[in-house]
Amino acid sequence: YAEKRPFFLDGIELFSTPNQLIYTRRIVAPLFAAKLAGKVGGTTLAVLSAVDDPDVSASGQDYPVFNIARVQRDIGGQSKLAVVYTDKIDGDRSNRVAGVDTRLVFKKVYTWAWQAAVSRTHESDATRVAPLWQSVFSRNGRTFGLRYTLTGIDEEFRAASGFISRAGIVRGALDHRLTKYGEKGSWWERASGNVMTDATWQYD
Repeated sequence: YAEKRPFFLDGIELFSTPNQLIYTRRIVAPLFAAKLAGKVGGTTLAVLSAVDDPDVSASGQDYPVFNIARVQRDIGGQSKLAVVYTDKIDGDRSNRVAGVDTRLVFKKVYTWAWQAAVSRTHESDATRVAPLWQSVFSRNGRTFGLRYTLTGIDEEFRAASGFISRAGIVRGALDHRLTKYGEKGSWWERASGNVMTDATWQYD
């Protein structure tokens, strides 16, 4: 579900991450929430903390506490480097996620974006640590374009402050686009076609 609450909508773009490691609707019925966001020079900082209602805790008695932070640094005109940290503490249960992602633009038409993250989840007497990773290379030319994507999410990866629709998979996709242009004002001015290969595997 899309976030529609005004408090969380304000500046929500500053919390945007690849693979949705931050999803503010995980904070269901906050009793208290505070947010700090701003930009100094080429660095953007966004921090959110909240205490949720005990009715939505695992025990029905504890107060779930959320802490979310994202820092982004501009590199040149279009590139950026960012780090993210989230945690949710619910009684004796906890989930923490730390990650880094970047988007590098070169020669005006090429983009390489990658992400690496790790989660640490503690429940009862068990603690699980698991990775997530992604690499996307694309070319956005006027005539020829491509997009190569490879994403891996470990079966044990959890993001209690985010939304991972399906863990335990690796997905790869190759997409090529060709566009041809006709004379302006003629019966055809542009034609495009795509050839795409998409595959999904079990992570192990």
